[in-house]
Amino acid sequence: MKSRSEALFQLRPNLNLTTSPLQNPLEHFQNTCLRPILKFQNELLLEVFKMHISKRKNLFYILKKEDRPTYISNEISKDNQLRKLLQGITLALFTFEELSFYQENKSEINKRINRLIAQRLIDQLQLLEA
Repeated sequence: MKSRSEALFQLRPNLNLTTSPLQNPLEHFQNTCLRPILKFQNELLLEVFKMHISKRKNLFYILKKEDRPTYISNEISKDNQLRKLLQGITLALFTFEELSFYQENKSEINKRINRLIAQRLIDQLQLLEA
């Protein structure tokens, strides 16, 4: 039987990102942990944000296309419930070792998670519009 960590690593897509021993530990964590998890969770992140749009009475769809990226960033940074949900979707796929590193660097990693999710959603605006 596989360990939880082995199973989680098998779920994550391989992004072939180059890492360096000189790389900042947080940057290394972002590239080896956060980015693969967010890529794996991409469909779920999109659906959660679509549900959030619906909960906000579809205001997103009334906005001009050039205002939508700002809306996404603002919602993730200002709506505590949405932000915590998106962070939880990410944290749920951490190994115990990654969770330990997260605890030591919680504030910085949360900022990175929020920024990466916002950028991922902005890059896929056409999927939110469907």
